Amino acid sequence: MAELNFSGTGGDKAGQQIGTSGLGDLAVVIKRQWISVFVCIVLGFAVAMAAYVVTPEKWTAFITVKIGKIPQKGKDENMLIESVDQFVARVGGREFQDRVLGLAKIEEGELTGAQATLFRKSFLASSLRNSDFVQISFSAKSQDYAKTLGAAITQSVLSDHKIPFDAVKARLKAQLDSIAHEAAIANDANSQMQSELSGARKTGAESHSLANVTLTSLLVNNMRLRESLRATQSDLERDLSITNLYATTVTAVHIDDAPFPKAITFAGIGIIFGLILGVLLAMFRTRT
Repeated sequence: MAELNFSGTGGDKAGQQIGTSGLGDLAVVIKRQWISVFVCIVLGFAVAMAAYVVTPEKWTAFITVKIGKIPQKGKDENMLIESVDQFVARVGGREFQDRVLGLAKIEEGELTGAQATLFRKSFLASSLRNSDFVQISFSAKSQDYAKTLGAAITQSVLSDHKIPFDAVKARLKAQLDSIAHEAAIANDANSQMQSELSGARKTGAESHSLANVTLTSLLVNNMRLRESLRATQSDLERDLSITNLYATTVTAVHIDDAPFPKAITFAGIGIIFGLILGVLLAMFRTRT
């Protein structure tokens, strides 16, 4: 009984021969019908350039927001002025975007309906992973519009976060001033009691023994009070430090150097589609 050979070598060679033969046949077809292929490429290029001319240009702009922090009352850890997820959801809403468009109209004249629609459709806020940063991107019909909208976004973001930041900072400063005032009173009281106690000890009179005990007790209480005030003052100063309390910041608007779409992109797509169409047409004409 004859043995069948199922080794892969023969199959691979046959596949390579078929593939080589197929490419060779395709090359022959293109060579014979090169005029048709060339015409299709030219037509594809022309259609792509026509589409490029009628397609409105748009400029993409980017802004990066670093959300500020404020200390939590009674806690060692600080908290963001607004959580990243909440911020992303809020700025992506209609209310925020309408406010931005309103500010842009006031500053640079009325924006067209098409620009407003483009802005809303292209607006995207996304958080940078495991950070306090949020990137905002949007499109505009011109670089001037992009700058205007970027300035309006910056103004809206900073004004929203300025209110809670200023409130917390003012509260902490008021508390620090109050603690400093109490500490000054406690220090003056300590100096006065120290002077009275020193005078009573110098007289050595027994009638002053009760007063000495009272003054000593008051001095101990005063010392504890001053230590508590110093600890509170240290905590407040830490909360007011730039590492624990800082405002939201926004980077300058970055605008792409060139608008989208680009002519080279349309040209490439047109040439590729023209080539594919030309090859298919050449194969069809050869078979018929």
